[in-house]
Amino acid sequence: MILFGLYRSTESYYCMYENHRFFFGGSFDPIHFGHLHLAIQMLEKEGIDEVLFCPAYCSPFKMDLPPAASGKDRFKMIQLAIADVPAFRVTPIEIELPGASFTVDTLSKLREPNVSYRLILSHEIAAHFHGWKDPEKIRKLASPVVGTRTLAISSTDIRERLKKKTILWALGSKRSAGLHSETWIILLNHDER
Repeated sequence: MILFGLYRSTESYYCMYENHRFFFGGSFDPIHFGHLHLAIQMLEKEGIDEVLFCPAYCSPFKMDLPPAASGKDRFKMIQLAIADVPAFRVTPIEIELPGASFTVDTLSKLREPNVSYRLILSHEIAAHFHGWKDPEKIRKLASPVVGTRTLAISSTDIRERLKKKTILWALGSKRSAGLHSETWIILLNHDER
């Protein structure tokens, strides 16, 4: 796999650790479908055990425009948005420390034996990764993976997910799209013509 011009064998990287997590940081002001879709995409494609969402107290690139919602409110929004997916968790580690939140510092604090981290980045954010605090150390702590924050989803994708019984909650649960969970039960039990 090639990321930022570096090659890392996925097999040798993963066999060194028992648990594999994605770290997904951001303002999440508010968390939206694009964030959820990116996390689902990574979970399904990369074979990781868990996605750890981490709302920033304030992005160092947005110090002049801090989040509108409080850290506590953004944390709660993430909890509600991810509640139906057991592989998704949220940590308050950055919102508990006032000031700029730096990914490298957070990843250093999160280090645990037998746990590997990968860093989720959207294409928009990856373009500016070189300007982050200590990007080389970040690469060592959590090798970056890049995906797309899609804001819309096609009906074809929904039908494919229904067939495969993959994650549907972010596509239309009462928390994200205003549909009742009963709607998805009906769709899951519907035979395609």
